[in-house]
Amino acid sequence: MNKILIAGLIAFTMVAVAGSAAAWMIDIDAKVWDADVDVTAGVAVGDPLKDNDWYAFGTTAGVDGSGHIEIFGSECKDKISTDVHTKEYMGESDIYATQTMLVGGCLVDCAEEPCNDCPTYVYGAAAGATISGNGEINLDSNYQDRHYDQAQDLKVHGEGDFTAGMMTLSLIEGSDPVAHAMGAYGGNVNFCAFGHTEFEANNGGASGVFGAFMWYEDEPCGCPTEPGCPCDCPK
Repeated sequence: MNKILIAGLIAFTMVAVAGSAAAWMIDIDAKVWDADVDVTAGVAVGDPLKDNDWYAFGTTAGVDGSGHIEIFGSECKDKISTDVHTKEYMGESDIYATQTMLVGGCLVDCAEEPCNDCPTYVYGAAAGATISGNGEINLDSNYQDRHYDQAQDLKVHGEGDFTAGMMTLSLIEGSDPVAHAMGAYGGNVNFCAFGHTEFEANNGGASGVFGAFMWYEDEPCGCPTEPGCPCDCPK
């Protein structure tokens, strides 16, 4: 499935940023056998025309063949997680997932409401992964408030074909847009990839890290062993 980048863009527009949710929770647990399955979920909190702080999450996941999809998110943690894994079924397997985050508000803390004396910002982040063989994808999007980081994480490992992703876009009032894109590719290889992006809403600072490792299927595990690498060798 080469849906990952398209699905990431669709998820941005899929979530309507309007209204205000006092509390929300998403809890999806789907086990799949020999079937095409697509699962989407989204949530929006706040109104960009009225509120100083607002955010929207969107996630898309699908499995061809046997696999498992789990999506969880809650207002109390202001985060959404997507976990997808698949096991080879009848010689074929397919998996994809993508997750997007769109947040906005005032760039600095304001003493009074409405916040008219600080520049506004919009920060978008998209992650994703596509696996044609066996593997696992773990995605997280986290929103706290304008005093802390908004972050997104990607973790992928498996064997046989591979695509990654990750992109960010910062729009700050009075400044030029800033965009970053990462990526990876694969083939008939074992692979491991991880990525982390974050945005500091107090000063508009964006940062991130991305790494991808691939090695031939008949070679020993090539994942780094140093502390801090979040990837494991395929089981």
